Amino acid sequence: MKKTYLLLVFGIISISTYAQRVTNYHLFTKNLLPELAELEEKPVKLTETINASRAMFDTIYYDDFRNGLAGTNGAWTANAVAAFCNWKHTTLPPRGQYSTTIGTLNSTSKDNGYMILDGDSANTPQSWFGSGQLPGSMGTNSNVVNAYLESPIINFSDYPGVILTFQHAFRYCCSNANIVLELEVSNDGGSTWTTFNLRDQINANTPTTNALTKSINISAVAGNQANVKLRFHKTGASHYYWMIDDVLLTEAPENDMVLERPYIDLAGRSGYYHQTPIGNVSPASFYGAVFNNGNAVQNDVKLNVEISDSTGGIEYNKTNIGKILNTLQRDTLEIISPDTFTPLKTGAYTAVFNTLQTEIDEVPSNNVRTLNFAISDTVFARDNGLGNSQVGPSSYVGGNVDAAMIGVLYEITSLAELTSMSVFIHANTANETAIIGRVFSYDHIADTVKNQLMETEIYDVLDTTSKGKWVSLEFKDKNGIVDMIDSGKTVLVAIQVYGIDVATSKYVFTRNDITTYHNGWLVSRTFFANSWGWNSSTPWIRLNVAFSDVGINETSKTDSGIKLFQNQPNPAQDHTAISYVIKDFANVKLKVYNMTGREVLNVNDGPKSPGSHTINLNTASLSGGVYYYTLTAGDKNTTKKMIVIK
Repeated sequence: MKKTYLLLVFGIISISTYAQRVTNYHLFTKNLLPELAELEEKPVKLTETINASRAMFDTIYYDDFRNGLAGTNGAWTANAVAAFCNWKHTTLPPRGQYSTTIGTLNSTSKDNGYMILDGDSANTPQSWFGSGQLPGSMGTNSNVVNAYLESPIINFSDYPGVILTFQHAFRYCCSNANIVLELEVSNDGGSTWTTFNLRDQINANTPTTNALTKSINISAVAGNQANVKLRFHKTGASHYYWMIDDVLLTEAPENDMVLERPYIDLAGRSGYYHQTPIGNVSPASFYGAVFNNGNAVQNDVKLNVEISDSTGGIEYNKTNIGKILNTLQRDTLEIISPDTFTPLKTGAYTAVFNTLQTEIDEVPSNNVRTLNFAISDTVFARDNGLGNSQVGPSSYVGGNVDAAMIGVLYEITSLAELTSMSVFIHANTANETAIIGRVFSYDHIADTVKNQLMETEIYDVLDTTSKGKWVSLEFKDKNGIVDMIDSGKTVLVAIQVYGIDVATSKYVFTRNDITTYHNGWLVSRTFFANSWGWNSSTPWIRLNVAFSDVGINETSKTDSGIKLFQNQPNPAQDHTAISYVIKDFANVKLKVYNMTGREVLNVNDGPKSPGSHTINLNTASLSGGVYYYTLTAGDKNTTKKMIVIK
């Protein structure tokens, strides 16, 4: 018998459920809260943790695997259902054709060895093995690994609360479907097991940070139990590795509220935006997924949110009404209307979330989390620009075909013109592939991707100069007709991929933002096999817009025979492209002004015939800041604003 605890289900649905439809896209479900993985960039010194926890908690059990399976506090068991690959003790890095760049586990006690499940070494040719490496089937196989690492029986009868902490690193192949990477806990000596997901939203083929420190409260299963066993289980994938070390079990504190995840809703309960155009700003609400990780009831538990601007000035500070949380209880604390926050200016903002309660918290470090966001002039962005993995249609089972798509949803709250989209082409994208940008309307109520609204020209990925960078794709001109999206509408901004070849591993990838787990809502969809489905990624696909209300110092004179588009990319660095449409033959000039009104650039584009044209503007000489550009065609002119960054 097996029970399952879903630690990351709050909107972050496993990609193995690709074909399922999420009908409550806008619903913030309070009873499906995740336990956020403690993903550390640097390994925690567990020796220090042990010493500290003896002052605060009791250390019940610790094994650094210096004795391998023999253990230091009882023997561990390695049980391989698929016998060709099993857990082993090693001081060496993973081996195999696809793991040659991976080092040893960067755990606290790595020098005396750790446990490894080395599927890559067991599925690739013998020529990849060096002296002393782990033996496997010595073939070029793709056999599915299925193995358990099981602890001795541990007695927790004197401990009502138990926390497991360990260090690990992993990478799994080849898709997100059917993968099992979990902790199993038994309190009857191994007859029945309760499972805890350890994958933590890490996508297939993506190496984790080396090492991750993971903590899980297992009190509900292990507390006051005398016959507890743990086991680490992996199946559903063939290649790559899983390394584990420094298994530590401590008594849970009495008072420990954990802020597992903060959320900012900037656009009508549709999830996190790292960048939102000033013309699309709605009153922002705030949510905190919290967990009582202690043994005692916590009283008057509150969420406080403080927001500061780029200068450090406090723009907002609110606290919600308190709640009572029982031990091991999860809930969502929210700050909503009338206590919302509406940004009134462009720029960067920092939101600090903090949980408060009547009791003195014994682990205050896990009460605080920070989210950053920005109010832009023209850019919608879900990603925060810190992605550490790749994603594309081929990341999902069945998506490795031509014409597959992956996209991101954006909600429009004010009448807007869609001008272009920006895509980061990952360096791992194969040469001689291509993408087309497409925009579709989306119906939230019916959960349906509907008709196509816009598309771009083909972008060819020819060589290394075509990738590893942001690419702006302008939407095709429709003979001067401007596509405006009404307020209250949602669009899906997607890339469609071509040139895919499974035999030669030719795929298209963008980056994927998994660094902050800030989306409490699904925001991405994937298309193949004639069907759209949800996925849990945040692809680096952005939308650039212009709003009908362009501001006091900007004009948009489509009725006078001239239409000026937003520069792309915006913000600009060294170069930017400015497109325009004129109805009549005219001499065209472009002038750029700084915020004081001084002219800083002047381009004579010469006589132009009716139709669409583009000026490629060199902005390398400009300092970072806000500028205005005015296009003059004959006796007509129009002005827009742009940002230059350095």
